[in-house]
Amino acid sequence: MEARLALGNALYKYVWQPHLFRKEAEAAHEATIRTLRHAQSMRLHKLVSLLYKSPYADTPLTVGRVRWRNPVGIPAGFDKHCEVIPMLDAMGFGCIGVGTIVPRIQEGNPRPRAFRYLEANALVNRYGFNSVGAEVAAARLRELHHTFTIRAPIGISFGKNKETPAADMVEDYLLALQFLLPVCRAKDYIQVNISSPNTPGLRETFGDLDRFLRELMEGLWRLVNESGRNCPPVYLKVPPDNLSRNDYEEIVKVAARHRITAIEATNTTTRPEIKQGWKIGEEGGVSGEPLRKLSTRVLHYMKDAAEQYKVDIIGVGGISHPNHAVEKIRAGAKAVQIYTGLVYEGPGLLHRILEVLHNRNQATKRIQQPFHPGTTVQVSK
Repeated sequence: MEARLALGNALYKYVWQPHLFRKEAEAAHEATIRTLRHAQSMRLHKLVSLLYKSPYADTPLTVGRVRWRNPVGIPAGFDKHCEVIPMLDAMGFGCIGVGTIVPRIQEGNPRPRAFRYLEANALVNRYGFNSVGAEVAAARLRELHHTFTIRAPIGISFGKNKETPAADMVEDYLLALQFLLPVCRAKDYIQVNISSPNTPGLRETFGDLDRFLRELMEGLWRLVNESGRNCPPVYLKVPPDNLSRNDYEEIVKVAARHRITAIEATNTTTRPEIKQGWKIGEEGGVSGEPLRKLSTRVLHYMKDAAEQYKVDIIGVGGISHPNHAVEKIRAGAKAVQIYTGLVYEGPGLLHRILEVLHNRNQATKRIQQPFHPGTTVQVSK
């Protein structure tokens, strides 16, 4: 690792992380966002890039009709309220998820609602879509685009308010889009979140996915036609729980039918046996190492259908080492997203994954390079 990156990693592991881990989990997250926001206001982007941007940050690929800057993104959930996108861009993420954003301001579930399990390299959260609301989020995005140049695509995750009944949830999603579409650049995408375990009844939408996506996409096309805009690519995030292999194959088929271009697999898990096995006592969605094998299994389930129906898959869940990212890609993912791994390993994890993926791609290219008869091969003595 380059000296500058090693310094950045050491600053996180030995200075910033111990400070954060003395705080309650949500307070630590708020302190991180507050610090990044302050550095952003002081235009310290070059310093952040110096300490954390990998030399492999600009290795673009297309994922679900979106040109990612590189194959490692950060999912929605870290920057819930669209506050520090330029700083994440300076670190060199391939894409930047924001949200989940709901139509009206929402406090979310009572605190405490986020917990660290150090011995399991895990986080548990039950935030419940705490959000500043779509109007405020859109205003922040507009201001950031006016003030900063953001190279990575932004994935805007949107959902429904907790009190909205299932019969009216499509209207909630479309109301959020009315605010968010005007600030969605040509390079960005939107992500439909119906997989959070912390909004009662939300995951039940997968039992009626065809109808939901049909109504949602019809409304989306109506909005873009009225505004004269192009329709952004649409991603869907899926849960790791209570679905079979056949269910996941059907999800891919239905998603493709409604022009979903990529699927993020997966959201957090609430499986009791996983919580018991890892001695996790808090209610909410579990992320990190306990989720890793489960989310990778979902990639295996979806791989063949995704190839058949031309839907890209993004591996999410439990990536805290470069080998975990390679594991996801071998299971069918075209790219990956990291969050909980960043909490425990620091921003240096981004570079370590990018370096391994770059070397892996280079090795694959050498193997695939055709050999022409008559070519002289140099053999070192």
